[in-house]
Amino acid sequence: DATEIGAGWANTLDIIAQGNIDPVTSAAAYADAYEHNGYDDWYLPARDEFKTLYEQRDVVGEFSGADYWSSSEVSPNMAWSHYFHQGHPLLPHPKNHYTHLIRPIRAF
Repeated sequence: DATEIGAGWANTLDIIAQGNIDPVTSAAAYADAYEHNGYDDWYLPARDEFKTLYEQRDVVGEFSGADYWSSSEVSPNMAWSHYFHQGHPLLPHPKNHYTHLIRPIRAF
């Protein structure tokens, strides 16, 4: 449930450790299984990491106008998401009632 920059990796591992291991149904498992350009150390960003991604969206690129899941919980049944379409930075959503996109990131 951590929200700060750098917390996404631990959040992702915590989500997976709770039994969310299917990349088809778990955003964290999908991010953890993601491989791109020879890297396989990707994770689901924490809330504040997504805030930074949004602020740097023109530099980072390749975002659609949609909701993206973060790895930060609001409560046991809700998680933070980021809505890129109109700039609504952070919105809590029920975990099992919405389908959102996933944007894995990695530390470097």
